[in-house]
Amino acid sequence: MSSGNKPSSSHDEQIALFERAVRLHEAGRLDEAENLYLQVHSIDALTNLTVIYMQRQNYEAALGSLERARAMDPHQPEVLNNIGLVLHELKRYGEALAHYDRALALNERYLDPYNNRGVTLEALKRYDDALASYDKALSLAPSVPELHNNRGNVLSKLKRHNEALMSYERAIALRRDYVEAYKSRGDLLRSIGRYDDALKNYDVAIKFRPDYIDAHNNRGATLHDLKRYDAALASYDIALEIDANSAAAWNNRGGTLHWSDRLDEALACFDRALVIQPDYADAHNNRGFILKDMHRYDEALACYDRAIALDPDNPTAYWNMATLKILVGDYEEGWRLHEWRTKLEEPEVKMVKPRHFAQPSWSGSESLEHKTILLHAEQGFGDVIQFCRYALLVEAMGAKVILEVYPPLVQLLSTLSSTLRVIERGAALPVFDYHYPLLSLPFACGTKVDSIPAKIPYLSADAGKRQQWRNRLGEKKRRRIGLVWTGNPDNATNMRRSIPLEDLLALCESDGEYRRDEYHCLQKEISAADRALLEARNIPTYSAQLNDFSDTAALVAEMDIIVTVCTSIAHLAGALGKPTWILLCYSAHFMWFAEREDSPWYPTARLFRQVRWGDWPSAVAKAKMALSTS
Repeated sequence: MSSGNKPSSSHDEQIALFERAVRLHEAGRLDEAENLYLQVHSIDALTNLTVIYMQRQNYEAALGSLERARAMDPHQPEVLNNIGLVLHELKRYGEALAHYDRALALNERYLDPYNNRGVTLEALKRYDDALASYDKALSLAPSVPELHNNRGNVLSKLKRHNEALMSYERAIALRRDYVEAYKSRGDLLRSIGRYDDALKNYDVAIKFRPDYIDAHNNRGATLHDLKRYDAALASYDIALEIDANSAAAWNNRGGTLHWSDRLDEALACFDRALVIQPDYADAHNNRGFILKDMHRYDEALACYDRAIALDPDNPTAYWNMATLKILVGDYEEGWRLHEWRTKLEEPEVKMVKPRHFAQPSWSGSESLEHKTILLHAEQGFGDVIQFCRYALLVEAMGAKVILEVYPPLVQLLSTLSSTLRVIERGAALPVFDYHYPLLSLPFACGTKVDSIPAKIPYLSADAGKRQQWRNRLGEKKRRRIGLVWTGNPDNATNMRRSIPLEDLLALCESDGEYRRDEYHCLQKEISAADRALLEARNIPTYSAQLNDFSDTAALVAEMDIIVTVCTSIAHLAGALGKPTWILLCYSAHFMWFAEREDSPWYPTARLFRQVRWGDWPSAVAKAKMALSTS
């Protein structure tokens, strides 16, 4: 390439410079190779120069190099394809697609642009279009394993899991050591809960390529899903030995440390990930989540803001911001953002997925006078008990309300209103005009902290079942305290909210003697170890008699005080208007607000919080003191 008044080199000299540059490039001497490529006036030299810039992630320089190549010959489809690749890295997806299309206009049988179009269309979440592009590529080259792998990836995103698995199998059949396909198949199997099969695929990928960092990293994530946290950390550590600058491995390691209750170490991992990759939206989001758990709320909100700025379609960041806004009492913004829950993918919120009916969804603004609306349950039993009260507000709008709930709740929630129709989820639906999810009603009703509908009780226990419990319990001679210490063991979040029974039983003792109060176990599911502890202290259990929540409600009604962790019984007791003492972990559920000792949702509730992370004895000690003085 000529410069100033320096005479141009001869054709032979240009060839010699180019060949020398290539040798230096292949030897990894990139600075020297770059200098020589700049002296060669050819498309090949500019293309190789682009490769160097791409390795350095200097995409603007790469684009400039390719634009100079296009100026030499605007009809080179390879150059147009490569410009598309660089524009993709710059997230200029529309321009990238236009360049792939121009390349194909010059050569409609050019394979690479079809594949690259598919990748860019995936980034735009235009999955059906991406699939069509991969299919076109495969029609030209059916034996290219990369195309089958890419096709599997987009089928996975379309939730066409069996077809995706077939594509991965075809890719592997074409190349037995195709580690990316094993990894992709592992990712899909993990996403559908086949964790052991996912691990097998990651292990095969690692066998073929021991330094395959993505396989080690995703293997760790799968072990995390299995709650094998130490093993997960070991996989991340191997990934970080391979590349200490893997932001993804630091991010995942932070997540596992968080769930291992090693908060400071987790925060350090997220910080490290963000030093490496400052625009890493997931790391900002995860950093915010842990700062929330550390009660550093303003910093957490700033992290969520940053995550959303980087990834405006990230439902997890919006959801986390929603729960934090609700936690700190910003109900107007919190309930609005709470609507993002329907877009979440995490296993613990799969019950939130939108329901689809022929009838329209109520927007919150249409008149419900003389209309019938189906309110449908979502999430857990406690959520339904807490928010079923809104059915009364909807009735007050002139609507006829059908409340669809989980079977164990039907009889209990039938006490909400004599005009309300409660049906079991899965049963045939009656005629209705609108439908609406139960947990969207605080948003639709414009609920603020000072307008929470808290007319207690709004549920009641069956009189006949109460009498059966009186007969079973016998004459009351002492104050009766009902105990609940654990939630659903399949929910990792519930495990943080649960208290070891041995810690809770400190409530029952005073100077080595049992208190004068009478204690009863209100849980249905009890482990063998916990049952032995209860039997040793003569605390009765009633698992066989608790068939649904109406049975539990009748038993709760015969207690004087309920002492419970944050689980469905806390909501049940609160809805019945019983004195309800709720033991809360340091990072309590967002419905209980931050720092408060009372609950606007349940006027008869008292909250006893951990004073530090994991410190259940402190919460139990406060409840014990309250019992002794009440």
